[in-house]
Amino acid sequence: MTVAGVVLVSGDEIESARLDGTTLIDHAVSALRGSGVVDVVSVLSPASASVLSSVDGVEVVVLHDPHRPLAPASLVTAVVAAVRAGADAAVPVVEVTETVKEVDAGGRIVRTVPRDELVQLQYPRAVRPSALRPDGSVAPGARTVTVPGATDAFAMHASSRATKPVIILVHGAFADATSFQELIPLLQQQHLPVVAVQNPLDSPHPEFLYLYGRANLLTGNTDEAAKAFDAAIAKADSSPSPANATIKKESVLGLSLISVRTQTQRDRWKVLNHYEELTKPPANSNAP
Repeated sequence: MTVAGVVLVSGDEIESARLDGTTLIDHAVSALRGSGVVDVVSVLSPASASVLSSVDGVEVVVLHDPHRPLAPASLVTAVVAAVRAGADAAVPVVEVTETVKEVDAGGRIVRTVPRDELVQLQYPRAVRPSALRPDGSVAPGARTVTVPGATDAFAMHASSRATKPVIILVHGAFADATSFQELIPLLQQQHLPVVAVQNPLDSPHPEFLYLYGRANLLTGNTDEAAKAFDAAIAKADSSPSPANATIKKESVLGLSLISVRTQTQRDRWKVLNHYEELTKPPANSNAP
């Protein structure tokens, strides 16, 4: 049985959009092929993807969005495994960290939506051919399950990658990230990637340093990104907590991306040293 991968494209802009000299489409293709579970890869429009539902031998269709070029191949493996385990479709999700507001018809804020009731959907997604609709969406009533997403699988605007910066908005005292709710839509209308950081008053803290590293990695400044990830790891080590442990692991993953791009022995050893530390059992562990 065949697993068919599809990179979904629409419009001419995405075909020429690049990240670190490689097209966003090629990044998506690499993730599909690098998963080890996809047999064939096609580049199609969303409407054309449904033709695979009529191809004999296709067991699972994996849909990938090239606007998420850093999504790891491990997500492909996870969603395919979920469908093979019995689901009709599988989608990666991550928790919502931003403050979400509900507004009325007049645009007035009426309440804050509890974040524990929400998730953000990501790509790649897997679906059985029988549950794939003609427009490339999943049929109503299909049994769709979720798998843990990845911080690297965030969406990018194709038009902004080559020339426009990533904007990180950091509030000061007596405010929070909701103070940017009028500014963010204006920046997004200009196709500018923007992140509003919920910043505690002891900044810089690990989360901010990690985001600063991701922003620099996104724009190709690997030296500055490495410094930020190193600082995030050091800050996390100085203030142990479950949240900071997660930031540390994500920062080490950021360093691993840098080592792949730079191909230097220094960056490789830096990652290996951190991974050895992260995989050590606790001091009181009975593990052999």
